[in-house]
Amino acid sequence: MTQRQLSRSLPESNINDVLAALQGLTNESRVEILQARGPTGAVCTVFKLVSEELASKLSGLSGEEAAVLSLIEKTGSGGLWVRNLKLTTKLQLTALNKILKKLERARLIKPVKSIAFKNRRMYMAYGVEPAKEVTGGIWYSEQSLDDDFIHSMREGIVWIMKVGGWGGWVGGGGV
Repeated sequence: MTQRQLSRSLPESNINDVLAALQGLTNESRVEILQARGPTGAVCTVFKLVSEELASKLSGLSGEEAAVLSLIEKTGSGGLWVRNLKLTTKLQLTALNKILKKLERARLIKPVKSIAFKNRRMYMAYGVEPAKEVTGGIWYSEQSLDDDFIHSMREGIVWIMKVGGWGGWVGGGGV
């Protein structure tokens, strides 16, 4: 809900009462205040309601913990390397590791292993599915080439070629 929509939906309300209510919801981590571009391209304030379950997890976080979580969430399905987190937040590695462990225990983030960078510790938001560039897509299973899948694909292709080739299979005949 944008600030304008909020004002329109509560025309009778005193602005101070609305601000006090928003502040209370923000303090309880029930409302997230964001900046977004509206249909005209102008930047506007947006209020996003947060579920009670997520709010209870977020309410116990310190400012540093919330900042780390926010940075990780912004990366989406690509994940964020611990070194980049350290450089961005300017936190000591031991402090950062404690924060990451706390966020992981709260199931707000999860570690991810990258196919391209096997030695990098990376994290992403808990509910986000890693991008194919990170996991390797269908060709990889648990950080290694999925030999069983590749063997099955090979067997299927050999069978199709024996039966009548791709032309017969794709065109509807031959198989």
